[in-house]
Amino acid sequence: MDILHFLKSHHDAITAACSQLETTTCSNQRRLEFVALTQRLEAYMTLEQDYLYPEIAGLFPGADNLVAIGAANAAIIDRRLKSLAKLWSKSGEEQPGFAPHLAELHAVLVKHFEQEEQILMPKMRTLMRTEDREDLGQVFADAEADGLAALLLKAKDKTAAVGSRKRA
Repeated sequence: MDILHFLKSHHDAITAACSQLETTTCSNQRRLEFVALTQRLEAYMTLEQDYLYPEIAGLFPGADNLVAIGAANAAIIDRRLKSLAKLWSKSGEEQPGFAPHLAELHAVLVKHFEQEEQILMPKMRTLMRTEDREDLGQVFADAEADGLAALLLKAKDKTAAVGSRKRA
């Protein structure tokens, strides 16, 4: 899979997940969507930091500036996500700031994704060979699959540990 397709499809999925979370009113569904969004976003930002930015550093004039901007955006996104998680951990009546904070996160994400789609991705399309973009896309897909497998194993281990406890 071409990295450009991978990035665009994940941008769209994360943006849609944010929009869905903003409109969901059922608390149980909202909790599931928030956890899924958090996991997806953390995985995506880690992939960018660990694989994409090192790959494009020095690829073209100004690439290092784009990497720095991407890293700064990632830090802002991480802070907003942690702020949301902190609000989420409080009881319902103590979460009145959740919706505005979610809207702020959504806006930062859209800005980050637009910068990548309008500046970075066209440069990658022009300056990277198709084979290299496909290889990088495969690295992303494999890393994402490994991360998902690790999350599933972790969840399975937690379930097994809870199931093995003696009940009074």
